[in-house]
Amino acid sequence: MKTIGDNPIWTSVNPISYHYPSLNENIDCDVVIVGGGISGALCCYYFAKAGIKTVLLESNILGYSSSSCSTSILQYEIDSNISGLSSQLGKEKAFEAFAETLQAFNDLKDIINELNIDCDFKAVPSLLYTNKPTHSQAIRNEYNLRKSAGFDVQYIDFNNSRDYFPFPIYSGILSHEGSGIVDPYKLINALIRNAFDNGAKVFEHTPVDNIKSLYTGVLINTPKAKINAKKVIIATGYEAIEDYHIPNQNLTRSFTISTTKFLNENEEVWYKNSIVRDMSDPYTYLRPTVDGRILIGGEDIDNLEYNDELNSKKYLILEKRLRELLCSPKDFKIEFQFNGVFDDTNDSLPIIGENQDYPNHYFCLGYGSNGILYSTFGAKMLLDLYLNQNASHLDLFEFSRNTI
Repeated sequence: MKTIGDNPIWTSVNPISYHYPSLNENIDCDVVIVGGGISGALCCYYFAKAGIKTVLLESNILGYSSSSCSTSILQYEIDSNISGLSSQLGKEKAFEAFAETLQAFNDLKDIINELNIDCDFKAVPSLLYTNKPTHSQAIRNEYNLRKSAGFDVQYIDFNNSRDYFPFPIYSGILSHEGSGIVDPYKLINALIRNAFDNGAKVFEHTPVDNIKSLYTGVLINTPKAKINAKKVIIATGYEAIEDYHIPNQNLTRSFTISTTKFLNENEEVWYKNSIVRDMSDPYTYLRPTVDGRILIGGEDIDNLEYNDELNSKKYLILEKRLRELLCSPKDFKIEFQFNGVFDDTNDSLPIIGENQDYPNHYFCLGYGSNGILYSTFGAKMLLDLYLNQNASHLDLFEFSRNTI
């Protein structure tokens, strides 16, 4: 199955940052991380910073798998919303899940600032809205839940929406905290380079043939060498589904297009160039870039087979939608079109922690649209687990939950 298609923006506009060797000799370490996307990068950063002897393995080039197709929207809100999550987990746990993603946003912002990472990070507001009167009450209910939980939100209605956005809105939630944008390729490579500087060993073009659980750890076999480790962290995204028999997963192919650079510095197409997401199913989302582009994505399909004709139709639908939403006299062209296969769980939460069927394995699987923030708190939780410290709220995301 072709999982990444056409011309992803992040690996097109960025040159390869660093080259790492493939693994050619047997080594021992404390922890092996399998996967060189954003989940693996964050785990590698946290574990190496803690002084743990860490090895990262990537079968391809760092940041060139599903992370290259990410829109890299950072949001505290979860796709199922508090209302949907409350029906599955209860209101208190739904609040806790949202609070975790908000904390992850702040943690990631602190990491970027502390390391002075040049990754085009910018905090911006986010809008969840509907242009359908029949969905207005659902938005109002969600707003009330978020407000009661203490989130910094503002209700937008039909009458005041034009003060903020040029397109029709019947009801919306404008969030003033916990959302932003980033270049995932730059972020991944900066985090891994920091880990490398802290003693981590990094290997590209090193696929894993198999992993054997031992009484005292794991034995990892690669084409040319073996690794003995105490623990292995699986951070391979959707690839883990088949390898570890993860049930009830929802694989979809999602589509994204990006404009050329057509916005001037500090030019706004709507309120503070917020991230925008509608309530459709599947939903459409938009985000700016710091260099004056707009990305729009969505049009998800369950048919994972690669189809050039269908892809072209999806890109045209997104372009038409973008022109309708921008309502801008400025013309623009589409420069990048790409698609990728992504995974989600039934409760829109990640899978983090241990699985009793796979001893000495940890999992950091940031399934859902919040993969970067999920992986941020997931990496911290796994570090706490490794250090035998209390990993708060880990039960919300573990394998054994019945809402997965």
